[in-house]
Amino acid sequence: MEQNKIIYQDIREQTEFMIEVLQKNKQLVRLLHLIESFGLPDWYLASGAICQTVWNCFHGFDLNFGINDYDVVYFDADISYEKEDFYIQKSKEIFKDFDREVQLRNQARVHLWFPKKTGIQVPPFTCVEEAIATFPTTSTSIGITLVNKDKIKVVTPRGLYDLLTMTVRANKVRVSKEVYEKKAADWSSKWPKLTVIHWDYQR
Repeated sequence: MEQNKIIYQDIREQTEFMIEVLQKNKQLVRLLHLIESFGLPDWYLASGAICQTVWNCFHGFDLNFGINDYDVVYFDADISYEKEDFYIQKSKEIFKDFDREVQLRNQARVHLWFPKKTGIQVPPFTCVEEAIATFPTTSTSIGITLVNKDKIKVVTPRGLYDLLTMTVRANKVRVSKEVYEKKAADWSSKWPKLTVIHWDYQR
């Protein structure tokens, strides 16, 4: 399906198209199955690796081009540092043969460290989907997981229109202007067909 036809479909058809594209990225699919076997509670592969796979498809690039790392988010009511670190250390062995870093973050803990790191206050999240809805751009506010072993489930709290039109738009819930503009500039240098919406033109 051509891009200009995709964006006018309903969300179900848009989602089906995105899943078809993601399934062509064999490394991403392999990663999903490894994560599933890992035992993480309420997990998603989220953010850049998903939108960048789609951008690569539209640009005619290798589907792994420009993907620097993989963000795995999950929700564990045990918010101790020790429990999160246990998963992080375990992941180093499971994902040791990947050529890109796999980063794990318990979204139930974000409110404990995010204000210190960024100066931006966030309330405790009640679920992982709520956290994904606050990711820094609308195109990265997307997560995928596996159900019934091999079926991809998608969460898209900001929709898919911006992703499929290759629009970079800030999601200002917990991102600064500086961080957004740095991301947008970096992405534009790699995917020249992107349209970047200026920070000041957004709510």
